Amino acid sequence: MLVSVITATYNRAGTLPALFASIVAQDADVEWVVVDDGSTDDTAELVSAMAESAPFPIRFLRQPNRGKHVALNRGIPMARGSMALLIDSDDALLPGGLGRLLDRWREIPAGLQDGFFGVVGRCVDETGRRIGDRFPGRRPIDCNWHDAVYVHRARGDRSGLLRTDVLRAHPFPEPHDRSFVMEGIIWRQIGRRYLTRYVDDPLVLVNTSGHDRLTRRPLGEVGAALRDYHAVVLTQDMPWFRHSPALFIRAAVQYGRLGMVERIPLHRQSAELSGPARLLWASTLPVSTLLWLRDRRGRSGSRSRS
Repeated sequence: MLVSVITATYNRAGTLPALFASIVAQDADVEWVVVDDGSTDDTAELVSAMAESAPFPIRFLRQPNRGKHVALNRGIPMARGSMALLIDSDDALLPGGLGRLLDRWREIPAGLQDGFFGVVGRCVDETGRRIGDRFPGRRPIDCNWHDAVYVHRARGDRSGLLRTDVLRAHPFPEPHDRSFVMEGIIWRQIGRRYLTRYVDDPLVLVNTSGHDRLTRRPLGEVGAALRDYHAVVLTQDMPWFRHSPALFIRAAVQYGRLGMVERIPLHRQSAELSGPARLLWASTLPVSTLLWLRDRRGRSGSRSRS
């Protein structure tokens, strides 16, 4: 079974060789699809050189800098494999990871695979430690995305083999005023129709120290996309509130805070919500306001030091 490893990259010539080496080391039938999101380093030359020696096909596409979500939308249609793995350009595959996940996929009866999006394993950090909660444990769990997040309360990075045809049918949104889109917006769409098998097998080593990871990016770059995501949580996921109320309270707080950062009037924020979500947002406004005031002080302090 051919697996398409798909990577969106931007100025990561320094980390791509490690990812390439980890793909070479896999005992699986693979191809590598690399979409260069407008890099200004020597990414194109590097990938060309790797393609000359690679024991598998490497397919390369360059686009103007539009963001990872747009790059994935260009790369996924290029994939020839029936299963795909989306992996960041500063991460790497663990030894035997693809083979383990393929075995797990084959454990799903062929007559049931049409109802599954894929099989997802866990990630580890540079020290080999598990990222996030111990989920699902010793036994695989078959569930949709919403139950994994809200019922089983799975936290932390996970990665897996995903059906390419399903990914093609659910492209990431490409708003003209966003350079970043939360991937969870698509996973929840797919989760309404498909199950995913969650397993404890390790697949990806995540570079948690990268300077451009989401948690280290300035709020001005990602705030609008984060607000969009929290809005989706509050408008679409409230039926799961009873399973993880803390997640929804946090979403309401951040929705209000980021709305203030974006200078969206309160009446407009309220109009986007309805019923219990609106009440939850209103009740958390004092906390949202305090966080917003802290944000303003932080920005003012940065300007005064510059």
